[in-house]
Amino acid sequence: MGLSATALNSGASAGLGPELVTDGDMELVGVANWADYATPLTKEKSSVQVHSGTQSLHLIADANFEGARQTTISVVAGVTYKIVVWTYVISGSLPRARVSIGSGSTDLTSSTTNVWEFLTADVLSDATGLETLQLDARSGESYWDDISIRAYL
Repeated sequence: MGLSATALNSGASAGLGPELVTDGDMELVGVANWADYATPLTKEKSSVQVHSGTQSLHLIADANFEGARQTTISVVAGVTYKIVVWTYVISGSLPRARVSIGSGSTDLTSSTTNVWEFLTADVLSDATGLETLQLDARSGESYWDDISIRAYL
């Protein structure tokens, strides 16, 4: 398989390229940069739970595989990407961020509730093109902030 993921701590010091996620810090007005992933009950910006800045993305879903997504993450074969996600889970099954790069996908799944949780992975791309980032609320309520995908230089 041409995809590999390795959990990292937040102290990685390697140089990183430009941000590939649009509105990953959730500070732009509205949710136009975050398409529906299936049919979430709620997809809105909120100031109720914020990791940094003034707002986060608030998702409520009544089934698995519902939330928000971006499908224009541009990647290059042979390059390793650092994925960072912060999530705050209120209820439901523990949500996940799924990043599809090349021939596979990497799931970053929350393991706790009622606290901001840092999720990260390195992903090696085996293809060049536009890829997908999905935020899956998984039958519950969650907040998302400071989402990043950047290439290692």
